Amino acid sequence: MLEPAQIPEAPTASARPVTQPAIRKPAVRTGAVAIGASTGGPQALVQILRTLAGGKLDAPLLVAIHTPAEFCQSVASMLERESGREVVIVTTLQSVRPDVVYLPAGNMHLRVMKRLGSAYVESCATPDTIRYRPCIDVLFDSAAYVYGPRLMGIVLTGMGEDGLQGARAIAAAGGCVLAQTPATCVVDSMPTAILEAGLTQKSGAPHEIAAQILLRTVRQAHAR
Repeated sequence: MLEPAQIPEAPTASARPVTQPAIRKPAVRTGAVAIGASTGGPQALVQILRTLAGGKLDAPLLVAIHTPAEFCQSVASMLERESGREVVIVTTLQSVRPDVVYLPAGNMHLRVMKRLGSAYVESCATPDTIRYRPCIDVLFDSAAYVYGPRLMGIVLTGMGEDGLQGARAIAAAGGCVLAQTPATCVVDSMPTAILEAGLTQKSGAPHEIAAQILLRTVRQAHAR
């Protein structure tokens, strides 16, 4: 609970003039949203995208969900159908665009890089020793390097601790980390690992996470 504001005593004639508080600078504008998930992830992401429907985002949505290669296209088609947003399976190096959902090609990682001041994404096979494909840590690490404090990282439902190392990288770069509330997960291992590490700024159900994305990335919020 927020503490009630303290009412200052009225200044006497000999009191010094009250110094006005400095105007707080606006929060760093979110440049990209990176989302990681595993078991139950497609359903949680659908809930988020449905809540985002109608809001034009100033940031791309970069997604790594542990998905067998043969289901990659069907997951992309479902997300596009349910969200009304463009969903791109990254097959070649390409620049990112706001309000677009990017997924890696089957059995590949999604990596972010910067060229000539612009952000690009690619699907890559390396590192090839990682158990999960796509690996959330690969996405988070690379996105944190490119976007720094302008990155929002989100860990949704899933088994294991993929995303923990990447969440540390996001936090170290000054970015924002959110996690799905364990009680709303199909499997809560991944978000629980993030929460127990003390890396999250907020946690919530998918629709509450979507509200945070809207708050930080909807174009109307930055129209002034």
